[in-house]
Amino acid sequence: MTDTNTTRITVANQKGGAGKTTDVIHTGGALAARGHDVLLVDIDYHGELTCSLGYNDLYYDTDRTTLFDVLEFDQMESMNDIIVEHEEFDILPASEKLANNKNIQTLLEAPKSRERLEMTLDELEKDYDYIIVDTPPSLNVLTDNALVATGNVVIPVIPEKLNANSLQIFTKQLSSLEQAYGDINRLAIVCNRVEQNAEHRDTIEEIKSAYSLRVFEIPKRTDLSQSIGEGVSVFGFGKENQRVEDARDLFNEIASRLTEKGWLDRLFPGTYLIIPLTAGEEAVYTTHEYLIAAHVAEPMYIGYYSALSHHGLTEQIPRTVYVVTPTRAQSRDIHGVPYRVTTVTEQKFFGCEPTSIEGTTVQVSDLEKTLVDCADHPEFCGGLRELATAMRTADEQGCTWDIVGEYLGRLDNGAATKRIVYLADQLGIDLPAREELVASFTSGYSLLDPTRPDNGSTDSTYRLRITREAEHLAT
Repeated sequence: MTDTNTTRITVANQKGGAGKTTDVIHTGGALAARGHDVLLVDIDYHGELTCSLGYNDLYYDTDRTTLFDVLEFDQMESMNDIIVEHEEFDILPASEKLANNKNIQTLLEAPKSRERLEMTLDELEKDYDYIIVDTPPSLNVLTDNALVATGNVVIPVIPEKLNANSLQIFTKQLSSLEQAYGDINRLAIVCNRVEQNAEHRDTIEEIKSAYSLRVFEIPKRTDLSQSIGEGVSVFGFGKENQRVEDARDLFNEIASRLTEKGWLDRLFPGTYLIIPLTAGEEAVYTTHEYLIAAHVAEPMYIGYYSALSHHGLTEQIPRTVYVVTPTRAQSRDIHGVPYRVTTVTEQKFFGCEPTSIEGTTVQVSDLEKTLVDCADHPEFCGGLRELATAMRTADEQGCTWDIVGEYLGRLDNGAATKRIVYLADQLGIDLPAREELVASFTSGYSLLDPTRPDNGSTDSTYRLRITREAEHLAT
């Protein structure tokens, strides 16, 4: 399944009348009212969402290019032509072609039949913060496409005994899909049209007991249909009354849980961390800091003290995550972890390698570039003692010192070159390019350790102001 910054959610239940379309429209409206760019996708062969919002003509017009054509014939170039700009959100409407059994069979027999919608949404994700998919009331290739494409599902249900039993069938289908396509996050169950009677109360309690999911309750008295009758969500509805306000409050709660401590955690605008169900009801969850760092700037790599730790060149565990980028980006604290952004010139932005972190590729400076970067900015690696320790350990690990010399030449920072040569001499490390590096020394005197007071002696051989005794660094 695709791992993207755009949040994709499927609303699905194989039983009709569960309130799927209503939940999609009002949740989309709540998110749009908060300033998010939202796309609603209607893959229901009945076209409930499309027709409910007033686009019946698009549903029944089979002469035009439709969502089915995109799914079946890979007509990605036609995508923007069929998306509708609604006053609250954009809509990718359904088509009557989806109700044709022959068409569905054709789709079922197509290569990657259950991944067609995923490929479609991959082309659209850069334009939206949220993509919410409405599904047909059945377990078929269309519903499977939605689940595979989003990897997240909200399950609506009417809290009656028979409807609750259908959840077991649905969860079995999810488990079957997961074996082939990876995890599908069960985000929540939404109980629609809840009445204050014994059957509904008992059923809701059974659902809460059977499923470790958040359960939202939408009372039957809540007015959700009037706004849809006018082609908008309750957030785009012009009439104001208590029932409309109640409806807004309920779906605002869902949107708040979605973006705060519920299904997703907002890292910064446009980027959310998916919280797995194993995090529990309080959604206390930590992911690898490097995965978050990868979204702090683009392009980027993990560098300095963080890279020292990654390569096993320090025994310290730095609390700060160092992010290197040639673009302007803000340092920030996320989940209590400081992310320190260092903006460098394009000339200095090189020497990184892809590293797999929890199945995701993140760029980290390679071992040789890590040493060079730390010599460039000792203040970002704990000072010169840490750099000396790192060089000694790197030498034991088989560091390619020829590459270090090459990187120093590309970096073109006299102070960094002097520090590497000085420390290599103190540590007994043979630098193949030592003579060339010494010849490149700038005439001025640089601080050996800019993290220490400038109160030491000068060394004309290395053109350095020595702020620590050499024997201390070599021990």
